[in-house]
Amino acid sequence: MNLIVTRSVRLINPEDDPRLERNSLSLIDFESDHGYVFIGEPGIGKTTEFNKEVRRVHAHPTIPAHQFILTSTV
Repeated sequence: MNLIVTRSVRLINPEDDPRLERNSLSLIDFESDHGYVFIGEPGIGKTTEFNKEVRRVHAHPTIPAHQFILTSTV
């Protein structure tokens, strides 16, 4: 059986952000931010969620973190 679970995210900083009090946020709640870090256990759907956002906002494709780190250090 396949079960699709809606992913939610949580803001942990800064403490003066009004979104901090909300228990369930999605990536769309961060679309006006210049950047953010999205962390979690392997296999929980981070890449899938990012790819959905990429399609929604017609952005450039995502790249894996290890590739970003390698390109950022060159």
